[in-house]
This record gives sequence, C-alpha cells and structure tokens, in this order.
Amino acid sequence: MTQLELTLEWINHTHKCFARNEETRKVWEKIVLQEALNTPFLLHGILALSALHLSHLREDGRHVMWLDIAIAHKNTALSIFSEQLNNISQSNAKAMMSFASMAFAFGLASALKMGVTKEGSKLEALTNVFVLARGIQSVIFIEETYIHQSSFAPLFNMTPPEVTIPEDVLMALDRLKHLHDRYSLHSPDHDPRPYNTAINTIERLISYTYKEPTSMTLAGGWAMRVPEEYLDDLKSRKPLALVVLAHLCVFLHLGQENWCMGSWGREVMEDIIAILDSDWRPHISWASEQVLGARLTS
Repeated sequence: MTQLELTLEWINHTHKCFARNEETRKVWEKIVLQEALNTPFLLHGILALSALHLSHLREDGRHVMWLDIAIAHKNTALSIFSEQLNNISQSNAKAMMSFASMAFAFGLASALKMGVTKEGSKLEALTNVFVLARGIQSVIFIEETYIHQSSFAPLFNMTPPEVTIPEDVLMALDRLKHLHDRYSLHSPDHDPRPYNTAINTIERLISYTYKEPTSMTLAGGWAMRVPEEYLDDLKSRKPLALVVLAHLCVFLHLGQENWCMGSWGREVMEDIIAILDSDWRPHISWASEQVLGARLTS
C-alpha cells in the first residue's frame, strides 16, 4: 500500500516540481513513470522523491516515517544507479537522465528538510548540491542525440519563453558584469571565464523563472553548467563568488513555492551577508533587498 500511495503522489503532485510548461509536465508525469516500470533504480527514485514530498507536506508525526522511507528508497536507487554509470546506452539513457535530475531535486529538498544550525552551513550544503549537479551533467549528456530525439524531446526544447524581464533585474546583472570586469582588470591571477559562464547562465535562464516561478529550470540548469573552478572559489568563500551566488539567490527565492527550493534563497543570502565584509556587502544590496526586504550599504 505504501508503494501505491507514493506512486499516486507522484502522479498527482510530485512530478510537477520538474515542469516548466504543460509539455514537460506530461513527460515527467507519464513517460518517466512508464520508464520506471522496467527500471528498478528509477522506480526507487520516484518513490524516494514522492516520500520526501509527503514528509514535507505532513505536519503530524508521520513526516518522520515518510522521511525514513524516502532515505531508504534513495539509498537503494543510488546503489543500483551507481552500478550502471559505466554502462550507459540507449536502452537506459532516459532512465539515467531522469534519475540524475531526481537526485538533484532530492539533494536540494533533503538538505533543506534535514536542516542544520551551524553558521554558514546552509551555504555549504547548497554548494555540495551544486557539486552533485556537476556530476549529474556527465550522465545527462551521454547518448544526448538519442534522448533529444526520443519521447523526452520536450525536456530539451530550450526556446526562451516570451516574457518581460523587470528593468531592475537587467540593471542588477549589468552591474554584476561590470563588477566582475573591474575585478578581473585589477586581479591578474583571476580567471574570468568561470565567472562569465556563471553570470551569463543566470542571465540566459531567468526568463524561465519569470514565465513559471516554480520551475527548477534555472536552478538545475545553472548548477549543471557552472564551471568547477567557480564552485572551488565558492567552497573557499571567495567574495566575488559569493556576490554572484547572492544574485542567484534572488531567483531561487522567486521559486520558493516549489517545495524543493523552499527557503534556500533566503537562508543562503543570510549566510552570505554574515560572511562578506563591509567592502563587498554593497555589491549585494539589490539582491538582499529582493530576498530579505533590506538593502545593505556596509
């Protein structure tokens, strides 16, 4: 009965966390589930994420039970999934890609759900999820041509939606680019390429957030594209890396109604403010106001 309940939860609710439009929603609701019927690790992934969703929704004592079930299914799925990482082919490519995306969503939601109190730990937890996403990238792009031409094709239709981006958002991203240009000019050892990718990817993907705020397209797309060198700087708490992340937090915050993203934007922004010194805080003033409702000057 538990497995049936979790499957119904997927069909009725959980799959929607991945959707950016009706076409992609149908893929996650039906086609991914059909793929899971013949793929044990994908089925366990669906059950894990659905159980985690129920844990998020339940306010009674059963939320602990659902969390335990989620972790058990996740561990089983990862064990089977890992065995197939070196044997990706057309026969399992769609299942591998689906599960890789689920692993990213599970990482986001579970790190938020389990929570921690140590100062800066939410920032560290989110960075770890991004590192996980970098590993996922290698899975998603194997058998890429086949997947793009398969029943999963709607997931890869990245035609930007027609939507108006607020002027203050565009101005803030321009200021971020100019800050990076100035920093690069005065820092000979700084490699600008990872930061250019990180900033430009935010700019390219924000239209999906303004079209459908609860879509994980920006969060997942950015995490899978951001260079490893940038993530290394983020782990080292380099100020410019934190400033870039603060701008990303604005769009994570816009998607807070997606239970996987929840309060990430706010909590990580608070960590960033606590870490940056008075010379760097003014550079996240706009981002802070968008997320916390307060501008910073020092």
